[in-house]
Amino acid sequence: MRQWLADPVTDQTLRFALTAAGWLVWLFLASTLVLRLLARVQAGVRWLRRIPLPTPMQATASGMAGAALLAIPGGSSTTAPADPGHGGPAAGDVLDRSTVADPILPGGEREATAPTDGVHLPGGWMPAHTAQQVGAAATLLWIRRRRVYRPRPTNRPGNADLDLADLPVTVRAVQAALSSLSSEPTTATGPEIGWLPPPLRDLPAGGVGLTGPGALDAARGILVTALLAIRPTTYRPQRIITTRTVLDRLLPENIGDLPGLIVTGTEHEAMAVAAAPPYPDRHAETLLLMDSVTDAQVARRTAAFGEGSGVAAVVLLGEWQAGTTWQVNPSGHVHDPYRPDAAGRRLCVLNATATADLLTVIRHAASPAPPPQPASAASQVRIPRQTTPPPAEVRTSEPTPQLRLRLLGEPELRYAGQGLTIRRNATWQVLAFLAIRPEGATAGELVGAIWPGISPRTVTGRLYTTLSDLRVITRTAADTTVITSTDQRYHLQGDHLEVDLWRLRDAARHAATAVTDTTAAWQAVIDAYTGDLAAGRSWAWIDGPREAGRRLVLDAYGHLAEIAPDPQAALALVQEGIRVDPYNEDLHHRAIRLLAAAGDQTALDDLVDRYTQRLAAVGLEPSQQLRGAAA
Repeated sequence: MRQWLADPVTDQTLRFALTAAGWLVWLFLASTLVLRLLARVQAGVRWLRRIPLPTPMQATASGMAGAALLAIPGGSSTTAPADPGHGGPAAGDVLDRSTVADPILPGGEREATAPTDGVHLPGGWMPAHTAQQVGAAATLLWIRRRRVYRPRPTNRPGNADLDLADLPVTVRAVQAALSSLSSEPTTATGPEIGWLPPPLRDLPAGGVGLTGPGALDAARGILVTALLAIRPTTYRPQRIITTRTVLDRLLPENIGDLPGLIVTGTEHEAMAVAAAPPYPDRHAETLLLMDSVTDAQVARRTAAFGEGSGVAAVVLLGEWQAGTTWQVNPSGHVHDPYRPDAAGRRLCVLNATATADLLTVIRHAASPAPPPQPASAASQVRIPRQTTPPPAEVRTSEPTPQLRLRLLGEPELRYAGQGLTIRRNATWQVLAFLAIRPEGATAGELVGAIWPGISPRTVTGRLYTTLSDLRVITRTAADTTVITSTDQRYHLQGDHLEVDLWRLRDAARHAATAVTDTTAAWQAVIDAYTGDLAAGRSWAWIDGPREAGRRLVLDAYGHLAEIAPDPQAALALVQEGIRVDPYNEDLHHRAIRLLAAAGDQTALDDLVDRYTQRLAAVGLEPSQQLRGAAA
């Protein structure tokens, strides 16, 4: 020590100091590595322990994304229609050359960012995982509608296309928000409770009571989240048991039948149903949603039920003396009065209106779709499906506009053959929305479609900015404007703009009213259809108009197949219709009949197998009628 104090800096002391520092750095790195490896292993074990089977909603999301990825290398989203006069595709090639990309969950172009933990709605807030399930349910609903549509040469009178109406505003608000949410997966901590999704996995295993100003909204959020997670086909059936009193408190109006939801008259009946297995050899995974328990016997049974084998969760509307009570504020944040220092989590909170909107979509997405029915002669009334701009022959009498808007396929605006750059997602939506509605739209209608669920007063300025940006683009390129305002309604100017969607509608209107040369008229519809409306865009309002355009060309394929000169030509047309909509069951019925008549058992089996696999990817199955026809 005396020597070191006299001469502290020597070769020996420097070597010792450097060696000690090196060992300390090595120990720090080694310990950090070990701790990270242990954390990874523990996370992997937890994940393997609670990995669930995909729900129909999750299967929809994964199937859509997978099919879209597989379709990317194929290039164009549509295939040129076969020429019936030249044989068309072979009988065994019903779906082999399909390049139609399946619909995908809302995503695509982002115009604004949103928090990665959830979605703010006009009627509450929901975590990202629940929002993704809602988006998948909406996609599944549209696939069901596509599946049951029966192509017809003319429109039925009255309300034949009511299934093309927009989804409720809450659902469209979720769809619009999903495109700006982060793709990071949501996680949850706490004890696992069987089938419940991540937002509900941290419910106390012994049951939880909900109090505070946000209690009812939180209970509605729990109900919706659990209904979205129910898997109908599983060895351990899942169900939500509640009482009529609770349901009346949460939803003043009757919501109808929902898969997995059991409503009883009293708490005693609810406990009896919860304790009894639905099948002799199958126990159920149950979520029990009840009022605050005052009866001592029911309280004891509820506590025992909540502390059972980990396959059930209990949620009470009120204080829970035998377990945990959470105070919920209107924004969904919870507070445990007995654990004031614990970090409060956030629950999904929904008001009655938002809940009714979401349950409507859940019910339609999960309910079995009716099989397509054969057409009757009385229904073949020649009425055009949609209001269209002036006929093509009238417009073509004037000079052809040099501004061309393509909406069938990837949207594009061109002037004199050159594409114009449009960066705003909202600008494309304004162009498409007004092209679909020749009668025009008010500012409120545009705002409600592009920014659903948001007060028009808060986003009207964004609409005016979007319109101004479009005017600058078209005036700079073509010294003109394509949007005009009359009587507080915005319109596209047809004399300055050519739109491929208008050509398709003109062709369909002409074919539906033609009395001579109908084959050429319906072939013109097929030729005008170059792809799905706004392909690749996931706007919240686009599904209905997109399906309406798809049905126009399906009608053409169906009618031409009926009047085809020989079975081979009819089969080629049906095959092309299947490529446009591979979910349509009526077209598969027709293909089965034609393949059976041709005696091509191999192609028939291949067709049914492919259709079954495509439906299974989104959680659906072929109808018994189609299975019977194939057999």
